[in-house]
Amino acid sequence: MIVYTDTGILYCWGKNKDHQLGFPGKMDAENVPTKVTFNRSNDSEQDKESSVISVAMGACHGIGVVLH
Repeated sequence: MIVYTDTGILYCWGKNKDHQLGFPGKMDAENVPTKVTFNRSNDSEQDKESSVISVAMGACHGIGVVLH
């Protein structure tokens, strides 16, 4: 499952066999809605929020359009 809030925050949960939820290093599943964070190329910007503007999810993929 994938949800994004009206403020642009992304939450994912469900099966993660192919890492489609966006949680590196986690296998199998995430049972509760968990906030997805995004890596940035500039370390000084790591704490800034990203705004999700669109999402799509399939059986083995997940994708989001994000504004930094």
